[in-house]
Amino acid sequence: MDIEDRKAGPHRHIDFVYVCQATGGNLTAQVEEVGGAKWVPVEDLAALHTPAELPALITEAARLIPQPA
Repeated sequence: MDIEDRKAGPHRHIDFVYVCQATGGNLTAQVEEVGGAKWVPVEDLAALHTPAELPALITEAARLIPQPA
């Protein structure tokens, strides 16, 4: 995606979405790099403001995560 940034100027921006399962601890965002971060249950994804295809992609990726015994 092309980005117009006042500080860095025009550049190409590539977003990554990581699908993870929390096993403990606290989520700590690097505030210089992240506008917001939180753990979200898969069933709550459809209510978020995201590209239309993202909830289905994340749901499928989460289905592939091995569940603890």
